[in-house]
Amino acid sequence: MNRQLTALLLGGMLLLVACSAGNGDPASRAADDRVLPQFESQLPAIADLPARPRNLSNTPDACIRKGSDIHSASAKLNAELSGDRLSMSPAYEPQAEPPSRELSWGMYGFNIADYQRGTEIQAKWNGNVPASSGIRIGVSDYSSGRWQWQQGTPGGTVDFPDLADYFSANGDLYVVVLLAASGEYSFDRLRLGGNFPPLIDYTIDDDSAQGKLTMNINASASTDPEEGFVYRWEWSPEGGPFEGTSDFMYWEYDHVAEYDCTIRAFDIEGAMSEIVVPISVTAVPGNDPPVADIYSDDDVLSGLVPLAVSLNAQNSTDPENGFMTFRWDIDEDGYFEQFTFGSPVFKALYIAAGTYNPSVMVIDEFGAIDIATMQIEVLPATGTEPPVARLEAVYWYDHAPGERYFTAQGSYDPDNDIVKYEWDFEGDGTFDVETFDSVNNVLYGQDGGIFDVTVRVTDSGGRSDTASCPVMLLPFSGQPEIEPNDSPETAISMGSFAGQCVRVNDYPGQLRFGEDTEDWYVIHAAHNGPLWLNVIFTHEFMDIDTELYGSSDLENPLFTGYSEDDNEFLSLVITAPGDYYLRVFTDQAGEAGQDSGYKLDFWDPVKPVAFVTASATEVETGSELVLNAGRSYDRYLEGLIYFFDMDGDGIFESEPGGWLSTGTVNWEGPQELGVKVQDMLGMESIATVSVTGIAP
Repeated sequence: MNRQLTALLLGGMLLLVACSAGNGDPASRAADDRVLPQFESQLPAIADLPARPRNLSNTPDACIRKGSDIHSASAKLNAELSGDRLSMSPAYEPQAEPPSRELSWGMYGFNIADYQRGTEIQAKWNGNVPASSGIRIGVSDYSSGRWQWQQGTPGGTVDFPDLADYFSANGDLYVVVLLAASGEYSFDRLRLGGNFPPLIDYTIDDDSAQGKLTMNINASASTDPEEGFVYRWEWSPEGGPFEGTSDFMYWEYDHVAEYDCTIRAFDIEGAMSEIVVPISVTAVPGNDPPVADIYSDDDVLSGLVPLAVSLNAQNSTDPENGFMTFRWDIDEDGYFEQFTFGSPVFKALYIAAGTYNPSVMVIDEFGAIDIATMQIEVLPATGTEPPVARLEAVYWYDHAPGERYFTAQGSYDPDNDIVKYEWDFEGDGTFDVETFDSVNNVLYGQDGGIFDVTVRVTDSGGRSDTASCPVMLLPFSGQPEIEPNDSPETAISMGSFAGQCVRVNDYPGQLRFGEDTEDWYVIHAAHNGPLWLNVIFTHEFMDIDTELYGSSDLENPLFTGYSEDDNEFLSLVITAPGDYYLRVFTDQAGEAGQDSGYKLDFWDPVKPVAFVTASATEVETGSELVLNAGRSYDRYLEGLIYFFDMDGDGIFESEPGGWLSTGTVNWEGPQELGVKVQDMLGMESIATVSVTGIAP
């Protein structure tokens, strides 16, 4: 007789004998198979199951059972209690020779007099999870006197549509977790109904004050009924947007108001709890509030999208001449989320046409406030041309860990109305990040490979364009070189280097005496001009040489590096775009099998990109003119030095103000003004704009 047929449980124990009342109707069992008749025939009649202590709640204590909470000490088979879990050891392999049919199970009892928690039952495992095909969940259906069964699911949750009707008149319910598998498994817990949210428990130092209040809330005592810990937190201290943080919140309430501080706690399954903590900051007796004022620098009240506006509140006053701070509501949601503290200036950018009413909140040193509002009219762009996307990166490959930077600064729109950049850093087709900034960065994890990073550029009319730039990340194994690469036909591609990317940093390779004496790499140059190719040796005992070939002649090298130094450096100029093949090799004799490493360090010293616009192209003599070179950029993203020619004499002078320069028009007729930008390598580019001086 199998072991599962010998267990006895009566009263607190259950007698496993053949009982016709316990045989379920096959038509009612969604998980019916060869396992259930063998097992179910041994279960008692539902009516013989022991009554449980009465419970009137639907709380976590009533609906959750730990794996170790079997309803009696003997309500298990091929299983042992292990802390809070049930260690289950089935050996069910009916197709084996000899066959084995050792099941494992545990039985759990519940009593809920008025069950209201839905139709699902969840079985959770710790560590190794059995295949769902080997899991059966059985429920005692008191209404029919039969056991109802469902097969397990990969997510652990099974649905019993009539679960609420299965309870006895007393509120009893029994659930069996049955394994028809083979192996060692740790059963963690069983839950009736849906997920329970976390329970928030907090302490607060102060919830009221006069003028201003510094608050500390500690919610570290919060728990989750199932996992035991809170997985994620969100806070809204003043009723504004929620932000993720820890279980502790420090906040400075800087002005008089009644606040609702909202705390949200999430468990690992996404269930949320929320509480609201009232905060009261009252006025300081005898204090007079400030008087707010707002205007736009340069009297900009309207303009084409995208419209940049410098909002200024410097004319605000305080009757006591005290220190004032400033907050801004740009999106008209009533929450002043932008802080400029002691600065009365905020630069707003409007990327959609419409009428806007930005506001400033002026706060005095005692927390009293006043609010001023102005109106901005943003006009739609007149053109209908779509944008053109361009995407570039610094590194095709970088051995060092850290962030990778990408730039879409080369993107443009004929109507000058780009309003957003969306980024897909994984190359999976999902744009995860949206910004107005054309430069972005991402910190990749450990997974290596080639990622086809993509940017989508959109204008104010919803028209868009995309551009992609592949980059290579170091695989977790740490060695990107793939053998064999001992010929031009098997050369390893340097990807987007010398095109969209300007650097390859410490790409590792390896040669071996007598076995692997040459490696080939192909560079896909998108332009003519200089390239710097450096091969750095990591072992001194092997002399390594380099040769560079054009794709049309793989016999006669264009450039060679045959020195006896510890690296071979090629500073070369290619005359046309195309594929160029780098051969890294040794002719030196040595002990067969002994290897020597090297690193590839490549630079594409391309010039920076210069752009310049004028505040006006026709200006009265004696009037002020501003040149803007803000769209200029450095392919290495290391920053630029700006030199401006403000009078058309061909002399470019350094501008301390960076990419803006201001001058006075002192000529009549057209004049070519310009900017010269210089990068960290000393590479320079010039852009010009024609400005006509007009006599008053």
